Amino acid sequence: MARFIFIGMFFFYTIQNVSSQCVLTVKQIGIKGDSLPEIVCANYQEIKPTKINDSTIQITFCPTEPNYLFVIIDWDNRWISRMWVDQNTKQKDLVINYSTKSATLKNITNWEKLLAKIDSLDAKENYNASFDIASHYIENNSSSYLSLWLFSHCHGIYLTPNKNKLELFNKLSTSFSNYPEYKQMKADLTGRKFPNYGDSFKEFTLEDVNEKQFTSSLINNKIIMLHFWSNNCAPCIKGMDALINYYNSLDTSKIAFISVSLDDDKSKWKRSVTTNKIIWTNLWTENNLYCELCLNYNLTAMPYFVIFNKEKKITFYNEGEDIELLKSKLQEINK
Repeated sequence: MARFIFIGMFFFYTIQNVSSQCVLTVKQIGIKGDSLPEIVCANYQEIKPTKINDSTIQITFCPTEPNYLFVIIDWDNRWISRMWVDQNTKQKDLVINYSTKSATLKNITNWEKLLAKIDSLDAKENYNASFDIASHYIENNSSSYLSLWLFSHCHGIYLTPNKNKLELFNKLSTSFSNYPEYKQMKADLTGRKFPNYGDSFKEFTLEDVNEKQFTSSLINNKIIMLHFWSNNCAPCIKGMDALINYYNSLDTSKIAFISVSLDDDKSKWKRSVTTNKIIWTNLWTENNLYCELCLNYNLTAMPYFVIFNKEKKITFYNEGEDIELLKSKLQEINK
């Protein structure tokens, strides 16, 4: 039986707009058994799916800004479907065929057509072509949210020299200046430093999931593993169970494990199923990717790990959740 991890949203579905409310109708083909796969909602955790019949689910939500939404269908190997929704979304159809392990999105928007081309080029490592398509769109659509979004999601742009990226970035509308991702990208392009091995731990005080203050300066003579994640991050949700299993193997008398959530909404973070799986120090910070900690460690992707030795100096940092790599680095430090 397949299992859904519902990161944004996605399936054979129909979305209808009713006074700013979207009704997501999920339709599926080729399911074995009498029950539907489990769905774990991330962005809209407070919304519970309603089962209509053995192949149909409905979910109601209210998008307040454009969202690129994900559904991970957890076969033997990961498989993801994606879509855009915003306040004006009226209908979306996505047919998921379990027999063929395929998905066909109907009512495709121009944004989705553009991203399909860019994704295809990036997958083929044709980054010059993906940059050309993305930059042409940005130059001609400076006020489109997609233009801002492409800066952090198009590999062709990511691999372009900073000078060229800055020229393109300066063509974006200043209406984005208060967006965290705009601030983060501006910091990247105008000289934000990268962390270096030997840099000192940046002390902080943040609230945990029970609204209690946690002060990092109280940690002494321990290796520290700092983990940045979000309920909006598909790989973070996907890898959390493996991370929990790994944590259970650690000697916590010698290692302090700290997770910092970059969720936009604190109340939704506290209610999330994934948040409440975490059994170690579990914190939330304001301003997500533009928070002081993220800027200090030059965080540009999630999940992100920074490991410090007992003297609170950086010994390792890495984007992505490679458990075996983390094990290896911790073993080296702990010798």
